[in-house]
Amino acid sequence: MRISENFKIEKVDGHSVIVDSVSGKICGTADFNEIKMFLWKLSKSREVTKAQMLDETLSSFDISTVLALGEIDYFIKKMKEYGII
Repeated sequence: MRISENFKIEKVDGHSVIVDSVSGKICGTADFNEIKMFLWKLSKSREVTKAQMLDETLSSFDISTVLALGEIDYFIKKMKEYGII
């Protein structure tokens, strides 16, 4: 998966939201923790698989595989709900 460059995280009324910069539409909230922000940046930089997300998350954070997969699954679920991927 890869997140288009059209999507950006912006502050609106003190909240982080994901905005489609082409349409100006707010797609959803982006109250991401450090790991989800890492996944956001990773997914914007290049095409990545879930397995690659897991490998890079485990390499970058002191986190168990189970917890990392939970973070990744939640992130992917939200991106699908928001229509970003």
